[in-house]
Amino acid sequence: MTSKAQRRNRPQPGPRSRTGRAEPDKRREALLAKVGPDGVPGEVSLRRGRLGYTVLGAGAAAGVLVPALLERSHVVGSGAPVAGALTGTAVGVIFPDLFSAGRTVCHGPGGSLVSARTLVGPRTVDTASLTRIRRSRTPKRGGGLWFDELVVRDGRGVVLRIADKTAVRRIATLVEAAGVAGVAGVAGVATAGEPSARGPRISRHARVRLGLVTPTRAERAGRAVADFVLGIIVPMSAAGAGALLTWVVARG
Repeated sequence: MTSKAQRRNRPQPGPRSRTGRAEPDKRREALLAKVGPDGVPGEVSLRRGRLGYTVLGAGAAAGVLVPALLERSHVVGSGAPVAGALTGTAVGVIFPDLFSAGRTVCHGPGGSLVSARTLVGPRTVDTASLTRIRRSRTPKRGGGLWFDELVVRDGRGVVLRIADKTAVRRIATLVEAAGVAGVAGVAGVATAGEPSARGPRISRHARVRLGLVTPTRAERAGRAVADFVLGIIVPMSAAGAGALLTWVVARG
């Protein structure tokens, strides 16, 4: 007979319904209901992407031009470049996240469709027709060191940045099924710069994330330094560009 302490330390089951079955993920069901069994059509995802670029570009132009013109007209004093720098920083942070996946679900035939919520609305990529797979790592605030995403593009031109482990495993399985077995440019997988008719072009950094190759210590260290530097330089460059443009317009 188990003791009371043993019973207290025993793992507790997750939330269950009155029938004894695990409660369904309501948010996942809501996303599936929204995108439908066939996912979001490619033309809809592309149109939403263009709209996202347009809104972001309009916001960036307003954030740079309005303070500059106000200063140029002597409506406000100096300080327009600060507003331009803040605008540039915001654009540098938001631009890569336009297609970053939030809640993600795999569905469709064999789970080949990956649908996710993004800043520009739900979108779906078909992992069975991927043409390009890259990897993006940026320094992460709070817990964890990196925000690690696969940047995939399918045959319709739809782009999605995926961090969901289930979806990443699905992509790795598909690539392995194509016969790559960790070797670039064979059995249905093209290396960077090759035509995609034989399969998706996969960067070496992405193959590491997919578990297809094992990097050396030097490669891991070098990549970590490069990712960290890029994660700092890109926002700083965007801030500098915004401040410079604002200053030029204000002084012009």
